[in-house]
Amino acid sequence: MKEMQIKSTMKALFYSLGLCTGLFILAACASSTSQPISEGDLTGQVWGLSTLMDQGLVPGSSISAQFTSDGKVSGSAGCNQYSGTYTASGNTLKISSPLASTMKACSQELMDQESAYLKALGEVRNFTVSGDQLTLSDANKKNLLVYKAQSQDLSGTSWEVIGYNNGKQAVTSVLAGSTLTAEFGTDGNLSGNSGCNNYNGPYTITANQIKIGPLASTRMACADPAGVMEQEAQYLAALETAATYQLKGTGLELRTKDGALAVDAAIATPTNSITGIIWQWVSVTNQSTGETTTVSNPENYTIAFKTDGTFEGKADCNNISGTYSQENGFSIKLETSTMAYCGDASLDQQYLTLLGSVAAGGPDGAGGLALENAGGEQRMLFQNGGTALK
Repeated sequence: MKEMQIKSTMKALFYSLGLCTGLFILAACASSTSQPISEGDLTGQVWGLSTLMDQGLVPGSSISAQFTSDGKVSGSAGCNQYSGTYTASGNTLKISSPLASTMKACSQELMDQESAYLKALGEVRNFTVSGDQLTLSDANKKNLLVYKAQSQDLSGTSWEVIGYNNGKQAVTSVLAGSTLTAEFGTDGNLSGNSGCNNYNGPYTITANQIKIGPLASTRMACADPAGVMEQEAQYLAALETAATYQLKGTGLELRTKDGALAVDAAIATPTNSITGIIWQWVSVTNQSTGETTTVSNPENYTIAFKTDGTFEGKADCNNISGTYSQENGFSIKLETSTMAYCGDASLDQQYLTLLGSVAAGGPDGAGGLALENAGGEQRMLFQNGGTALK
């Protein structure tokens, strides 16, 4: 009888333990499906602001935020760069206020937006991350700021340099009267202008790591502005020291393996100029019939317009040059051409005839060039083939 009571007691004990264990597992499972968002969800991304207090941003402006694992936050407020600290636990987030900021002056519209953004950061008390979206809200869970994770794809982007490392442990601004550019092609080639000469070379990317070079450049000598050749050498050297990169809003930072800033750049502002670009012919469309001829080798049919009213280019195997005018429409006058036979399949004669009939043209609004004959019956489209030699 006593043995039966012991067995009964043990059975009840094991049942209770099993029930508790089961409840513990269920509780654990329930918590795993509704775990609070961790601080880690904040870090590892550059967040680009989509809406500020339920309003869109000033057209053409960009605001960003980056949270690092050591409790620091930084970014662009649209005009100035800001930095500070934050603390996060579960879904709660508090950002230090006031934040440190540069003191650049921009338009009143941008300055008002910047003030509203920095004020909102100081009111943040909660955050949520859903997919590629970060939402910051106040103590009452009212949404203040909504961000999207920013792409770190560098290929196909164009930049104008703001500052570069001069190799003397200093980052210096670009000389007034000069421009430094960088264009990261989709083909793994980097090209641009280094103040006097054009340069190009390969680049490779693995995650946020980048390797640039070796770079080659043209060999012109420039006197103005003073110091431009020294700047050129330092800029090209700085590019080749880059080991990591990061896109921040409309900015690009290239840093050395030691974390020093090598090049600081802003996204190039699109212009309506057609000069300084190698335009590659990609198609012609008869707008009456809708028939389109696509050029299979656009790199063989080019035209580059210079600021002095002249142009140079290629018509398949022949080199061409002449003059152009954008007064009272658009006209192209062919003056010289080599006379090699390019084969029966060549489009060289059609290309030259079409160029000679151009009566209107300009940027097509999508980064390309459109040229049309009188009446617009024939429409030629060109793609940007890179920077033309000066």
